[in-house]
Amino acid sequence: DGGCEDYGINNELITSTASTADESNVVSLGVDVMTNIVAGSRIRLSSSFAPSKIYTVDHVRAGDMSIVLTETFYGSTTAGSVSIHSVRGGVPQFSVEVIQEGIDEHVYDLFFTGSYWSDVPQIHVNTF
Repeated sequence: DGGCEDYGINNELITSTASTADESNVVSLGVDVMTNIVAGSRIRLSSSFAPSKIYTVDHVRAGDMSIVLTETFYGSTTAGSVSIHSVRGGVPQFSVEVIQEGIDEHVYDLFFTGSYWSDVPQIHVNTF
């Protein structure tokens, strides 16, 4: 599968009958889907080229039961068999500061927000 999995993320299956089109930002849900997807919802799509990619919903089009993403979807064009999972949990925010110009050195402050976070082991960063 590959990719990374965020700590504390909860996934909930919304549907397994959605349709996607590569290089489009519209996802068709199908007429049988009852969901609480709203603008700002975060979702994962099984037909994405990057399985761990989280997309954000820009808005919902109730007339044709589709959602519009904030960015272009890159994945397979698939009709009626795409699984959509709602993603709930922390959203990492990055603050980057340059300590001294011309030196390959950076300081990162990582903050995790969300109701599912509690005391977790210290984060270790791998550098290459």
